[in-house]
Amino acid sequence: MKKINFLFFMIFLIILGCSRYHDTVAPVKLPSQSNNMVVFGKGMKVTAQVITDNEVAGFDIQGAKVIPVRVTINNESKDTGIIAGSQCFLIDNDDNAWPLLSYEKAVNRIKEHVLIGESVAGAAKPSILGGLLGAVGGLAIGILTNEDIAESTGKGAAVGAAAGAVIGGVTKYSDTENKVATDISSKHIRDKQILPNMLTYGFLYFPGECKSPKELILAIEIDGKLQIRKMKLNY
Repeated sequence: MKKINFLFFMIFLIILGCSRYHDTVAPVKLPSQSNNMVVFGKGMKVTAQVITDNEVAGFDIQGAKVIPVRVTINNESKDTGIIAGSQCFLIDNDDNAWPLLSYEKAVNRIKEHVLIGESVAGAAKPSILGGLLGAVGGLAIGILTNEDIAESTGKGAAVGAAAGAVIGGVTKYSDTENKVATDISSKHIRDKQILPNMLTYGFLYFPGECKSPKELILAIEIDGKLQIRKMKLNY
């Protein structure tokens, strides 16, 4: 039984050290209240902020190697716009221009970093429950077969814990893949229509290899015409 307790303790420690993914809701500041507001078209007010807080991003930013930039747009014009992702760049202190990550690449980077942690977490509860059920089964076998009861109980707990961990981990792995893809899709502002009189916000995801972002080159297509602005970034 000491070995089983040690196994559960190690699983608990692993969970504490693993990255997890979680959905978050955070308020946004209106562009008119920000010091880096720029105007597109005839009244499309835009601001941008680099997210450095993991709680706001929903994942370990540094570990996933993804830089989320939250763009807030208050369209007070009669124009309709859409962000042109191929012309959006993150500028660092060395004046390097970093292209926007595609939706697929952003999702894959985040998934690859958080899936292990989520899988381990998903394995924890089933492994504990499986261990308890297995211990009961092992005890019954020990009584019926006249074998050493403590040894039978320990073996049953070990088998039950292992089975529970595998089933729980696989289930959580699959659930997390879907959760990350769905959540990033809903928060990604690229290719979303910006309608007249609409307040909208969302994330543009850039590669974490950019170590010192200072400016954003943002491109918005308004009624078929491309407009490009360079913006200072808030933190």
